Amino acid sequence: MTRLSVDMRIGDVLTIGTTTVRLDKKSGQLARLVIVADELTPIVTPKARREAAGEARKSALQPFMEPTHGEYSI
Repeated sequence: MTRLSVDMRIGDVLTIGTTTVRLDKKSGQLARLVIVADELTPIVTPKARREAAGEARKSALQPFMEPTHGEYSI
């Protein structure tokens, strides 16, 4: 796996294959990136990744969860 660390200023463009990433805005620790890629390139946001991880965790625990009524197991 290739790893590259890049310092960018607002308006700078990074090209990865046929995908371009532009730093649009920066405020404190937040940055707005504009990503232009073809339809076949998956783009997964951090929020979507957290939600997918939460769903995977729930489905993995599902077989071990006991039916409950109120606070106590039946």
